[in-house]
Amino acid sequence: MLYYHYHNNYEPIKQVWFFWIEIPLSSFAGLGWGLLWVLFIEPDNAANTLLLNGTICVVVVGAVISTPLHHLAMNATIAGCLVPIILSAFLREASIFFWMAVGTAIFWVMAYACGMMFYHLYTQTLKQREQNQELAQALELQKQQAEKASAEKTRFLAAASHDLRQPIQAMHLFEAVLEPMLTDNEQITVLKKISEANSSLAGLLEGLLDISRLDSGVIHVEHDYFALHDLFKSLYFQLDDMAYAKQIELRYVTMHHQVFIDKRLLERVLRNLVINAIKHMGKSGKILLGMRHRSGGHLRIEVIDNGVGIPEIEQTRIFEEFYQLNNPARNREKGLGLGLSIVKRLCLLMDCQLTLNSQVGQGCHFSIDLPSQAISVPSGEKRVKQEIHSNQKVFEDNNNYYVLILEDDAAVAQALSLLLKQWGHSSTTANNSQRALEQLVQCPDFILSDYQLDDDTGLEAIKIINQHFSTTLPALLITGNTDPKTLQLLVDSPLKVLHKPIEANILRQAIGQLMQAQSSTTNAASA
Repeated sequence: MLYYHYHNNYEPIKQVWFFWIEIPLSSFAGLGWGLLWVLFIEPDNAANTLLLNGTICVVVVGAVISTPLHHLAMNATIAGCLVPIILSAFLREASIFFWMAVGTAIFWVMAYACGMMFYHLYTQTLKQREQNQELAQALELQKQQAEKASAEKTRFLAAASHDLRQPIQAMHLFEAVLEPMLTDNEQITVLKKISEANSSLAGLLEGLLDISRLDSGVIHVEHDYFALHDLFKSLYFQLDDMAYAKQIELRYVTMHHQVFIDKRLLERVLRNLVINAIKHMGKSGKILLGMRHRSGGHLRIEVIDNGVGIPEIEQTRIFEEFYQLNNPARNREKGLGLGLSIVKRLCLLMDCQLTLNSQVGQGCHFSIDLPSQAISVPSGEKRVKQEIHSNQKVFEDNNNYYVLILEDDAAVAQALSLLLKQWGHSSTTANNSQRALEQLVQCPDFILSDYQLDDDTGLEAIKIINQHFSTTLPALLITGNTDPKTLQLLVDSPLKVLHKPIEANILRQAIGQLMQAQSSTTNAASA
């Protein structure tokens, strides 16, 4: 009755309950069992004696096991049960009762010791459980804080990256506009230095874009057969000048096999590893790019250098984002510390195993074990897919187009307009769809749009303009936004997307391909 009355508000009567209810009732309960023994014991009846002694033992053991956390109540039960037995046994004349009293006293001491042992054991167990719960709650809180910090970091990097890409993009375009105007060699040299510095800054932002793409899950693995030798050769021609400037000899092993894996992602991984070796060798030396066969037909690609090496304690941390070894001054020539982090994540995406062996003073040995399906085959057994890279050919188009430029950054819009004019095109610039419809003098030939505009997005603006002219105009999206959600949205869109900062020749190539595809579609429809 007391429990049902007070169980929702136990604290006010806690002390009263314990000392005036629980302990007295426990004493009375024990006393009842002890008096049972006193009243009904028959020393001459063995069955009676065994039954009563066994009953008392069970009662005491039950009290020890069932109430160890309430040790005072437990001891009250034991005392109430055994004190009458001891006193009664001592007062009886038969010698058997004396030994019963002694045995009961010894049993009392053992029960007390066992009860206290259980008390401390259960108390420690409860404390440990409470500590585990507190640790689990603290861990969950830290996890939530880490996830929140990671999300905030992603948003910050996306915003900062976008804000930095806009002026860099404008500089790229103004450089392209200025280049044909210069005739003096000294001026051309200065412009080249400006272009190199700008390209270096743009290169730093590429890592942030790659991280955002990986976070958003827009990078997909597309396996195909290709000659590994061609990939090594391409990387050699791309990076040999960089290595030569650092007095480093870049070499690759010649082989005549093809592999079945994503060429684009593998090229990015190997490129990052070679560039990392060039930047961090710390002395002149050699870098070797090669491949070897392993048991079971598996392949291993290796990037080996004889540089200063990496201490064992740092060999795990170098794969963390923004971590750089031996660069406390944050020399921008060594990047942002994202290269190896991207390598690790791309290897996981391709199901490749990345390992590092390094000793200080003896260089680094990066190994990439390709997945089982990437078994090599001799050249000629599979046809290598031929790819035309955008930097190998600039599309020439002598047509004069009327272009709608949708751009919210005034400097980028002006640079695009000047560059298009230099290429022989006319243009109208606007910062949103409403302003564009007000300024357009005719239906444009194509739309060159940023994603983030004033009052709407590039996708929305292109849709509104298409509805206004009742057609589907060819359009090219350029964006400096690296937010993972935005990247996923752009991947799902049917439009061609370029990421700022874009080189002028890449932009011209993309425009040419866009208009060529439009022309082919129009001719096919006419036929």
